[in-house]
Amino acid sequence: MHCLVKADGMGCSGTTKRSAVATTLYGLIDDNCKTGLTGTCNCSIAYAKTDTTDKTNKCTAAKTATTCLEAIKSTEEKACDGSTLTKTYLNETITPIVTEACSSGTVMLLSVWVAAACVLSGMIQQ
Repeated sequence: MHCLVKADGMGCSGTTKRSAVATTLYGLIDDNCKTGLTGTCNCSIAYAKTDTTDKTNKCTAAKTATTCLEAIKSTEEKACDGSTLTKTYLNETITPIVTEACSSGTVMLLSVWVAAACVLSGMIQQ
């Protein structure tokens, strides 16, 4: 599951969505084992099972995963891989997805205008 979160687009066949692969894998986990999954792992699975082939869905799913992970208060809880701590998983895996999927050209355009204003301001003062 951990690697499926970072996967994008279609599976090896070019037709199976990542979300379908995650859903199938989750279905293979014995029900008795599902109760032992950490909250972090469950947040990860929920994100992996979401169809994120479109940017809007990806943004929404990543924000939902962020909310899910931020609700976990244990500093020792680990992701599905059994070693990555919740905070690390959030910061290194989910946050970059939010940044990529939820951003628009507005931030870049705004920073260009701010830089231009600073340059002009410096020229006027001289």
